[in-house]
Amino acid sequence: RVAPYAAAIRGVAAGRKVLDIGTGPVCFLARLCLRAGASEADAVESSDASVQRAVECFRAEAKGHTSERFLPDWAMLKVASLEEGEEVHVTVENGTHGTNGTNGTAQKLRLLRGLSTELPLPKGYNMLVHEIMGDMAGNEDAALVLHDIHERGLLAPDCVVVPRSSSTLLAPTDVLKRSTMETLIHRLGHCGDATITPRTRYSARRFPPSALLAKPQAL
Repeated sequence: RVAPYAAAIRGVAAGRKVLDIGTGPVCFLARLCLRAGASEADAVESSDASVQRAVECFRAEAKGHTSERFLPDWAMLKVASLEEGEEVHVTVENGTHGTNGTNGTAQKLRLLRGLSTELPLPKGYNMLVHEIMGDMAGNEDAALVLHDIHERGLLAPDCVVVPRSSSTLLAPTDVLKRSTMETLIHRLGHCGDATITPRTRYSARRFPPSALLAKPQAL
């Protein structure tokens, strides 16, 4: 999903005030927005562990390096200052990522701990990003979260949303030949059982299109 998100964000983020819902352990989408020229970003995350990990990453970047092995160089920020508290405030040096749209002012990232439905968020966001979809569209209550944001009037009339929509496709497949890694992942999620049974989740990395028995259709 990273490449489509990055491409969409690069096309619309310049100069915008961003709200990132479910930002995760490194504030990834908020980072991409700032790298693409957004003026500021509010990143919301309910997991204490993810917030702490994000703070540790910002601390490292403020010192000019990062210890986050899952964060590629093209998503790193040049952190000028970091303020920690109930909210985490990050100032990013402007013009360090070859972006425009910030009119020479420093870019800001604010990391908020909690649920978007419970936090006193300001109005006027003109860009909304999220990745609260899970393996199937809707199983992380994205529709309810986005409805709450709209009902509270937090979005400006010209707000752009990434993604604009999501859906789940279903297709029958041939029996797959699992790699050792796929078998181990399946065991971890199914109490050590390697058997694939109906209506169970299965991790298939590098899924071969030739295994499809019919064209995928909307679930």
